[in-house]
Amino acid sequence: MPKTILLTRPHRQSEEFAQRLRQECGHEVSCIISPLLVIESVQAPLNIDRYQAVLFTSPNGAKTLKGDFGIIPKCPCICVGDQTAEMARSFGCEAYSAKGSSEELVILVQSVLDPAMGPLLHARGETAAGNIAQRLTEAGFDVDEQIIYRQSPANLNDLASEALSARNVDIVPVFSPMTATIFAQQIQDHPSWDLSGLHVIGLSKNVVAPLQGITFKSVETTGAPTADAMITALKRRVFT
Repeated sequence: MPKTILLTRPHRQSEEFAQRLRQECGHEVSCIISPLLVIESVQAPLNIDRYQAVLFTSPNGAKTLKGDFGIIPKCPCICVGDQTAEMARSFGCEAYSAKGSSEELVILVQSVLDPAMGPLLHARGETAAGNIAQRLTEAGFDVDEQIIYRQSPANLNDLASEALSARNVDIVPVFSPMTATIFAQQIQDHPSWDLSGLHVIGLSKNVVAPLQGITFKSVETTGAPTADAMITALKRRVFT
């Protein structure tokens, strides 16, 4: 019987992840897509040509810049991970991946960019982890931050809620502390949900921290904060 996986990222990201899961696991998985976050554009950055590079810490930044504002940076894009870099490249950008974390992004910027060559733009959402601009400023870079999108919470849809009540969800991958926080709140609001058979997989201990105190079948983290590591962890759970 296929394992049912609940995907709660924004809709496009969930669809792309579901497609990859099906490629990796075939008929062993069934996906329910119910985003806990809705992405809304806020404000386009001005004079983007003045920057030597644009920093993206989420695929949503690249998607919003091109999809909502029609802006394609001519300068290099330094991206937190492979998925973000792939999104930027799909729009024709020269993009580099830091392979997964804000710490690695800061290291990559310092290794490939020169503060003397001009300022940097961190195009981000309202909530961002890692203090990237502050850390790069301390390293001698001139960094501007521009909030170009916000993430608003959304309720799980009826299909997801009914599946949780019927104990028909096997695994929930969690990609951010914000998603975990929203999920934890909705669990409190829905005492009928049966979580006794639910496995939670988070990208890190920090990601799953908001779910502490809630009883699941299991809670584990991936070996690295990347989509590839999440796929590996999900495959291990699906085939055991």
